[in-house]
Amino acid sequence: MGLIESAVSSALHSILVWYAHHKPLALSVVAVVVAVVVAGFWACVSLQPSTPQGTKVPACHARPCLILFIQNLPPVVKYAIPFIGNAIEYGIDPVSFLQKCQKEHGDCFTFLMLGRKMTFTLGQDGNYFLFNVKIKDATAEGAYHKLTVPVFGKEVVFDVPNALFMEQKRFLKDGLSTAALTSYLPIITTEVKGYLAELFPSLEPGQEVEFDTFEAMSELIIRTAAHCLMGKEIRDVTKLYHDLNAGFAPINVFFRWLPLPEYIARDRANHKMTEWFKSIIKKRIAENDTNTLDILNALMRAEYKDGSKPSDDAIAHLMIALLLGGQHTSSTTSSWMLFELARCPDV
Repeated sequence: MGLIESAVSSALHSILVWYAHHKPLALSVVAVVVAVVVAGFWACVSLQPSTPQGTKVPACHARPCLILFIQNLPPVVKYAIPFIGNAIEYGIDPVSFLQKCQKEHGDCFTFLMLGRKMTFTLGQDGNYFLFNVKIKDATAEGAYHKLTVPVFGKEVVFDVPNALFMEQKRFLKDGLSTAALTSYLPIITTEVKGYLAELFPSLEPGQEVEFDTFEAMSELIIRTAAHCLMGKEIRDVTKLYHDLNAGFAPINVFFRWLPLPEYIARDRANHKMTEWFKSIIKKRIAENDTNTLDILNALMRAEYKDGSKPSDDAIAHLMIALLLGGQHTSSTTSSWMLFELARCPDV
């Protein structure tokens, strides 16, 4: 390496001396030199070293590691329009597009969308890789920040460093104590009975009914979560939830502040719920309410490791994140459970 470094230093010195005496021609000549150097470098790294058949080349000799890196990149989906890439096809039907790419390229592939390279890892191996990747190699914040911050709000989840997010998750976990969960049972029972009475006002015992399982469980999860986790003061948040949930659009990754109707409704819902929770916090502090067993009170008591407390805005935004983050998985899981029970009534 000493010989190479010396040669490079000498070449740079010669170029600088020449530049000082030939400034008028410098730019054009330098451009040509750069083009030649880049072409030569690419030729060098693109050629495999010639070795006898059957001979293994150590990784350190493979020109050196650039060849290995280039060869290990996932396949790229073809596109016709630069910058736009595959955005149109993906936007029309994401699921069909990803299924087609998976069939053509396997479980891991990259496609271009509005100037950004999007790499997907699908299937069992892809999911295992994604959910077990180390924080030092990849961060969820980089992927989800633009998607979630407009919906959840600032100071929470993917708007803060991962270590702080882990502390916030601990706050929520501490709020789900055994005593709190026990107190939720009669509330959940009341909410379920009330919802069923609205859904089937004239239902007779033993009568068979047909309904959209996922839609029903989504509505029920919102009601029970709002009442149990968010406090007795929070009631009908269905409309606000749907406005916030509509803000989870893939276009957020590229343009998160466009004046779209969905974005305007999202921001209005976030502001309304934030002010809603902040007013409840102030009321509870004024009334010295420390006995209510819900997540809101748990967050009001929470402290970070450095002794600081989350702001009222952060608490409100964590409550919003809790409602939206838990609703999808809970409604999906409960829908499948209800479907299986209906399919196997003997259970």
